[in-house]
Amino acid sequence: MKQLIQLDERQLEALCDLLMAAAHADGEFDGLEAGEISDVLSELISDDLPAVLSTRLSRFVAAEFVLGDAVAPMLALAKPDKLAVLGLVTRIIEADDVHDLAEADFLKALALALDCSVADVAAQTFSVEIISPPPLPKN
Repeated sequence: MKQLIQLDERQLEALCDLLMAAAHADGEFDGLEAGEISDVLSELISDDLPAVLSTRLSRFVAAEFVLGDAVAPMLALAKPDKLAVLGLVTRIIEADDVHDLAEADFLKALALALDCSVADVAAQTFSVEIISPPPLPKN
C-alpha cells in the first residue's frame, strides 16, 4: 500500500533514520527490510535517491539512534502525515514477516513520540497474548 506524503529534506533524513531504526529494532537487519526501505524511498522520491540520503542509510548505527532526535522534524506534520509515517515504518517492520515484541515496542514508542493517540497506536500495532503451558506432571 502506497502512502502519499510530502516531506522536506530534513524530514526525509529523519524518515531514513526511522526506517533504519525500525529495521534494526529486533536486533537484526536483513535484505527484506533493506529492500522495503528502498521501495518506500523510491515511492516518496520520484528521482534517484540523493547521495546524501544514500550515505545516511549506509552510515546508520543503531546504537547511536535517538528517537526524539529523529521524530523532531516530523512533529510539524499534520496528523494524517504522521499516520502515514507510522504506516511507512510499519511496512519495514512487517517486511521480514517476523513479528517481534521489540518491533512492536518501537512502533508504539514512535507513535507516542509523534503525539498520536492510543487508538492510533493500536491501529498500527499488533498485540501478543502470552499463554503459559500447564506444568509438566511430576514423576
